[in-house]
Formats: sequence, C-alpha cells, structure tokens
Amino acid sequence: MPSSNELNELLKVFKVFVVLGKGFGLKYDIEALKKAADIFYFPIPDLSAPSLKQLLDILQ
Repeated sequence: MPSSNELNELLKVFKVFVVLGKGFGLKYDIEALKKAADIFYFPIPDLSAPSLKQLLDILQ
C-alpha cells in the first residue's frame, strides 16, 4: 500500500483507482480520495488475488 506521499504522487498521474482491500484495513479515507479521483471499491474478503470473474466485474 502506498504511503500518503506516494499516493499524492500517484494522484498526479492516475485519476482512477481500484481498491481491493476492506475499508477497515485501509490507511486512506475512501470518501476523501473520491474527491481527487474516480474510485472503484471492490473489497476482496480474504485479501487473495481477485479471480478472473472479479477482474471482469471490475472492468465493467
């Protein structure tokens, strides 16, 4: 997970982020981040790699 400084640098380059972690485990306020970028929130319960179906769902 990027630090706050790294996140600020990423926001200069990217305007869309996919968040796979659960909200309680995140260092960031998703609602505040939504003001700076488009956020697609798809928590993966067991923190494993997303399945192909989950990735396709994210892309849609």
